[in-house]
Amino acid sequence: MKNKLITLLIVGFVLLTLPQLSATSDIIYKQNTDVDVVIPCFFGGNICSDTTTCNISIQYKNGTYMVDFQSLTNLGDGDFKYSLNENQTANFGKHPSKMVCWQGDYNGTSVFTISFTPTGEEIDTGQGITSVGIIIAMILLSGIFGFFGFRFSDSDKLFPIAIFFLITSIIIGLFAMQLAYISSRDILFPLSTEGMQFKILLGIMWGLLGMAFIALLILIIKVLNEFRKRKSMVDNSDGYTKN
Repeated sequence: MKNKLITLLIVGFVLLTLPQLSATSDIIYKQNTDVDVVIPCFFGGNICSDTTTCNISIQYKNGTYMVDFQSLTNLGDGDFKYSLNENQTANFGKHPSKMVCWQGDYNGTSVFTISFTPTGEEIDTGQGITSVGIIIAMILLSGIFGFFGFRFSDSDKLFPIAIFFLITSIIIGLFAMQLAYISSRDILFPLSTEGMQFKILLGIMWGLLGMAFIALLILIIKVLNEFRKRKSMVDNSDGYTKN
């Protein structure tokens, strides 16, 4: 009787574990690219055999299906593949997904998400806020260098330092514009589809980008005018005296 009980417990354990297909964590791919979604398969902790068959379903965020219970290709060693084209991966965000597999008389289901982002890496609100903060700091730093550059430009002795400050201001401003553009394209614009707070951050980012562009144009024009003015004074020498 004791041996029969142990045997029943072992059989029961096997029957409980085999149908359980191991869960797969979130999978992230780059948007607008052709990708091969490769998913590992395990039955009861063991790699699925070459005779295992699997189907996959991938939903859009509105509940309709991007992929509706289509067969995956068995690559061997427990890996299964399904190919997505660039039109399918163009949809930003997380997509609920499910893989169902059969191995002999047993079947199992794995539920996970497939995400598509501009960079192929996870992005979140914190990245957007951090980007805006860095850009604001860079614009302020560019403004500080520009302010002191113009203050020093009134003195002939400090004019070389003024040039250094003005050029530094322009360089920092250009980096701020580049970062604002990249952050808007890769972080804030995709996130703007997720909620109003991201739309506000995107608006702030484009506002900063516009301000930086206008400020840089003004700064470059003033620097060129200052050079032209000093060159004219040196050429004419009239009224030009060193402080």
